[in-house]
Amino acid sequence: MSVAGELSIGVRVADGEVRAVELASTRPQASRVLAGRTPADVARLVPMLFSLCGHAQQIAASVAIEAAIGEHTPDSERDKRTRRVRLEAIQEHLWRLMLDWPALLSLPPLRDAFARWYRRCAAAREEAEAGCCRQLASELVDYCDRTLLPLPLAQWLELDDDAALLEPAAAREWGPMLQALSAFDAVAPAGRIRAPVLLPDLSAAALSGATQVMDLEAFCHTPTYDDHACETGALAHGHALPLVSRLLGQGRNLAARVVARIGALVDCVLDLAGNRAVTQPVIDSHGIGPGIGLARIRTARGLLMHRVEMQGDRIGRYAIVAPTEWNFHPAGAMVREFVGARFDSDAQLLQRLRAMVLALDPCVAYRIDVSHA
Repeated sequence: MSVAGELSIGVRVADGEVRAVELASTRPQASRVLAGRTPADVARLVPMLFSLCGHAQQIAASVAIEAAIGEHTPDSERDKRTRRVRLEAIQEHLWRLMLDWPALLSLPPLRDAFARWYRRCAAAREEAEAGCCRQLASELVDYCDRTLLPLPLAQWLELDDDAALLEPAAAREWGPMLQALSAFDAVAPAGRIRAPVLLPDLSAAALSGATQVMDLEAFCHTPTYDDHACETGALAHGHALPLVSRLLGQGRNLAARVVARIGALVDCVLDLAGNRAVTQPVIDSHGIGPGIGLARIRTARGLLMHRVEMQGDRIGRYAIVAPTEWNFHPAGAMVREFVGARFDSDAQLLQRLRAMVLALDPCVAYRIDVSHA
């Protein structure tokens, strides 16, 4: 059972300029499958409905129901859930950085190394014990310092000069990747560069208000915050990192998103290792009212929200807003950064579109159609 669906991106071009970007999703609302079920049914079904970030989805469901019924969760269980979410996020970040970005940039993917780390994270997630996770994180720090990144892991969060990324990195597998990305992003399309509109790192309590001021089903399909279609994910969480901020100031939004992704990986690993203080919890919940609860989880792709309304001992209404709904909003980032841009060829446009989609990271398959007026 799956509710994957597909994301369709239609791009209309005239005289070399992008005139319109139209986004449509065929992903059905999973919440309709969950209405009328028991909490035990929901715990069983949610991982089956989502092929990606299934653990975060399951945890979000449990946390939302607990908030609705006022059930207290022991600190030990909350910590274990956080470690599971972090391990799943590390898997997703490594997937993009070790496989997908190299492939897009015509560089060799790191398949064998990725497979090893993916399996290690999956095994650690089964029990999610603190000691085991710290050991895994320590080994990941060592791997990143020696092999994956062109400078030590701890320096990434303070790095403020992109020149360091362009230096030859002998025996550093990510040196070529970062150089290729920098060269690719430097050839920006002609036209005005628009700054991203980023979703704040909201608490569950703050989000609960957003879901009550408009039609809930409409919010699930096209969520907005403060009347804006906002971007969530690594850039929204890490935009204040010195290097990310510098790249945004230069209008190099694509490079900023990739560096923010690396920063998100670093943040996850250091948190799992116990070497970094977390200012905003990875998992948060809020009891909105009797029988109504909301869970907010920060995943690799961005903000995941589950909202549940109980009817007796069964689910009444259930709402899920995944990061894809924010990042591929019909008035969101794809529209802001492409409409009005000029490209020399369809090949250049398609390459840029694919890179942007990869940076925003949908949780469903996508299709791009370019048409000419």
